Amino acid sequence: MNTRSLRIPARFPVSILPAVAALLAVITAFPAAAAIPARGYTGTQIFSTVGADKDEGEPNHCGEPGGASSWFFYQAPTNGVMVMDTLGSSFDTVLAVYTGPGTNFESLVPVACNNDAGETATWSRVTFATTAATVYYVAVDGVGGVSGTVQLNYELTAHEPLTITTQPQSQVVGIASTATFTVHATGTGPLNYQWRRNGTPLTHPNSNTLLLPGVRSEDEAEYVAVVSDFNGSTSSAPATLTVCSVVPATNHVAVEQVWLEGQPCMRVAGHAAAGAVLEASSDLRQWQPVCTNQSALGLFSFDDPALMPRRFYRILLP
Repeated sequence: MNTRSLRIPARFPVSILPAVAALLAVITAFPAAAAIPARGYTGTQIFSTVGADKDEGEPNHCGEPGGASSWFFYQAPTNGVMVMDTLGSSFDTVLAVYTGPGTNFESLVPVACNNDAGETATWSRVTFATTAATVYYVAVDGVGGVSGTVQLNYELTAHEPLTITTQPQSQVVGIASTATFTVHATGTGPLNYQWRRNGTPLTHPNSNTLLLPGVRSEDEAEYVAVVSDFNGSTSSAPATLTVCSVVPATNHVAVEQVWLEGQPCMRVAGHAAAGAVLEASSDLRQWQPVCTNQSALGLFSFDDPALMPRRFYRILLP
């Protein structure tokens, strides 16, 4: 393998020169000891690959043979998500990222690669999770061995723990109406959402909101949102959907008989402000609280298994 010397490109944007010049070292080949890794969160590097070639044993980056590659090293200052691209380059680029140990080409471990960022794009873009203090070996080559001016842009977003900030809320809706569950979360990089019904994944757009139009009694279930980012996934608390055939007016109750686990019971739906108390009685004289409305959505329900000849219900407003 030919050993080539460290090359710091001279064509550096003046606006970023003080911040980046000491961070990014561009080299044209291994060994890794030949360069000091770049550090930092954002920057742009402009350099030329004209006159560059490809070393013996160098991999075909992203499956492209190439033939005019340049390398640089980047050491992540923190856990996070890195976005690198060659937008603004003068030729059709291939961009590839590896980890080490980097003592030779055979020791490289692929992390990410890209030939074209889009159907009509000739520039490349990769997104990958970084681990603090890890050195990443980044190669830029040209499709078919072409060369030219490279504009390499990078931006690192620090790791933010994946946290659900707003849980989906249980709700009571009428038959044929629309149920809506929403979850809010924070994390690193783009968040992905997978909704589950009683543990079974739903075919649904990748969204923090689940819409269920035209619900039926068969839609009654526990719904959970599984949220994931570059670092992992977490599940929301379960939200229960209850479907009633009769929806009461405000500050009223409605009663229907339903079957739960093969047993009949009375389903009482209430419509009142949060904190309202549902009471039950068998003689209209002695009343007992059986349920308190914990929902700010207005509708709530109580499945009463008590089998009595007569059963009355009322709402005490907060």
